[in-house]
Amino acid sequence: MTQASAARTRCPAGLVTAIRRATACHADWPQTAVLVADQLRLHLPGPEMLTADEREGSPDGYVCHTLHAEPDGAFSVCGTRLGSSVRRTYDLPVLTPAR
Repeated sequence: MTQASAARTRCPAGLVTAIRRATACHADWPQTAVLVADQLRLHLPGPEMLTADEREGSPDGYVCHTLHAEPDGAFSVCGTRLGSSVRRTYDLPVLTPAR
């Protein structure tokens, strides 16, 4: 799999590598979600992944900041802000299980 350039990621290398390994298993959708969730629990960064300005959020509501996007679109990692809490969300839009 193609490695992301430094300009495309703000995530720790260990987190990106762990998600790549989990998605490379080519399991079905539910099992892939479990594999990725297991890796997120082990490698999850804290709110410091967002800049101070990003942690401020918006009075208009939900804000999402892309922290990593795979060049091939296989997955992305986003940090979100809603109200007074920072949330870490993980978008996996293009996982394709093996046929």
